[in-house]
Amino acid sequence: MSQEVPTICPGSPELPGLSDKAGVFYLAPPLRHTRDRVYVRLSEQGWSVTFPHDGVMGVAVGAAQLRPLLRALEPLMSEPELAAAAAVFLEGGGVPDIGTLLDARPLAVWTARAEHDWLLRVIEREQVQIHYQPIVQAQASEQVYGYECLLRGYADDGTQIPPGRLFRTAEVADLEFHLDRMARVAAIRESHRLGVRANLFINFRPTAIYDPEFCLRTTVGAVEKLGIDPEQVVFEVVESEAISDHAHLRHIVDEYRQGGFRIALDDLGAGYGSLNLLKDLEPDFIKLDRDLVRNVHNNPAQGTIVEAILSMARNLGVTSIGEGVEEAEEVQWLREAGADLLQGFYFARPAHPPPALECR
Repeated sequence: MSQEVPTICPGSPELPGLSDKAGVFYLAPPLRHTRDRVYVRLSEQGWSVTFPHDGVMGVAVGAAQLRPLLRALEPLMSEPELAAAAAVFLEGGGVPDIGTLLDARPLAVWTARAEHDWLLRVIEREQVQIHYQPIVQAQASEQVYGYECLLRGYADDGTQIPPGRLFRTAEVADLEFHLDRMARVAAIRESHRLGVRANLFINFRPTAIYDPEFCLRTTVGAVEKLGIDPEQVVFEVVESEAISDHAHLRHIVDEYRQGGFRIALDDLGAGYGSLNLLKDLEPDFIKLDRDLVRNVHNNPAQGTIVEAILSMARNLGVTSIGEGVEEAEEVQWLREAGADLLQGFYFARPAHPPPALECR
């Protein structure tokens, strides 16, 4: 891990590992019959269970026994029960009070962290690599405008972990904030190490950012410490179809812009809300959804939609990017339709370090 730009900034939430110390694990199942069932099953397995408060169970845990307990609890409840049960672990024991509410999490989060403890190691040790995919000028595709920075994780044995699995697991284990932050900082730091001078398109998930001023301080600090021009960095909103709080997202975007960064909106045209996001965020770039780009030259209706989006982007002063380009015919069609930039396997697949262009 780099000593220059720490992943954990002062005052930010530390990476929540599972304790190996002795203590008491408290949980509050949602229904009485659930509590009775869990109590009977745990007692049969030899766990010591008490009821310090009405509806609250306390399970005594010896050193290095928290993970086995969580693995024992998971099959005893349904998914809705796991999600509804609040739980907290007190090292050394003691009775939970109002202060322990700050550390309480759904039992589903605890069991997910026990089941997928490999993700904690990936984040803590930064077992990741940044792969780069070129974004080229549409009218002069031998010229690289920038690179999208794509996260790839690695297990302890060196096998690659697909990004989809990383982020799906982070979501269920309530580790999105930590993974997303580490990914942003890793992209900035690795691009600086490799001497990448082109624009950097770095993904971020708005659902992982609670308080923009607080949660983005590490990202902004990394750029400042390494002396990178903020205008070189474009933060790309991904999974925009899942965003319901546009005001919160605008707050995030404004925080980035205050730092001199630019904003891209990914997958425009993928969902009903994307045009509203275009209005609300006023991004510097839009990326056409790859399903609109794929085979656009053979589908007149699809072409009409893409032409309308490109015309709208020009009228708004927004730079357009055709994403997912795989065929020469798609390249030619998008050039003639007025796309500004292009990205896709036709030019290069993501690679580390940044790959040479294959087709221009």
